[in-house]
Amino acid sequence: MINLPDRVELRVRDGGDGFRLPDESPLAEDLTAESGRGLAIIRAVMDEVSVDSAAGSTVLSLVKRKGIDT
Repeated sequence: MINLPDRVELRVRDGGDGFRLPDESPLAEDLTAESGRGLAIIRAVMDEVSVDSAAGSTVLSLVKRKGIDT
């Protein structure tokens, strides 16, 4: 976590295969499903979301600006 005067930046690194961030992340139609909500919730809460996938490593970068209701 990087706490800057105007924003907080989070980076989560994983050793998995990675994935492409879809243009949209709608909630799963089946609200009782055990998966399918993560990206939708992240995008609803964060101001910026990006994924960088390389061989054997994926980094999910999240930014939340301070003092701005978005």
